[in-house]
Amino acid sequence: MPHGSHTLPEDLGLDEWSAVLRLNLTGYFLMAQAVGRQMIDKKIAGRIVNTSSTCGSTAMGRGNFVYSISKAGVLHFTRELALEWAISGSGSTPSSLRRLTPRPCAPGWKTSRSTGRPLASSS
Repeated sequence: MPHGSHTLPEDLGLDEWSAVLRLNLTGYFLMAQAVGRQMIDKKIAGRIVNTSSTCGSTAMGRGNFVYSISKAGVLHFTRELALEWAISGSGSTPSSLRRLTPRPCAPGWKTSRSTGRPLASSS
């Protein structure tokens, strides 16, 4: 239910709202924090790739309300994280600047049960 939420705003309950945000924002935060700490402590260069969605940058409708909001949050979370770690030098030493860089990935449309009808009707 959480990642595939298709509930309209007027029907959305707080439990569903919280579950989607917990999965798509809190989960990404906890993972990036844990991995980032290890990479910074061990001075490991690399990338943290967070998967968002085209719904994160474009309003889609179709009951994607909380999903789209959460994926927009993933995009901005990743931007802020990259900036914070660039400013701090990803480990407090100038030589490690930009060694750890978060990147967003927002895959495009694919035909599925939830996109098949809207895509078919737009052609």
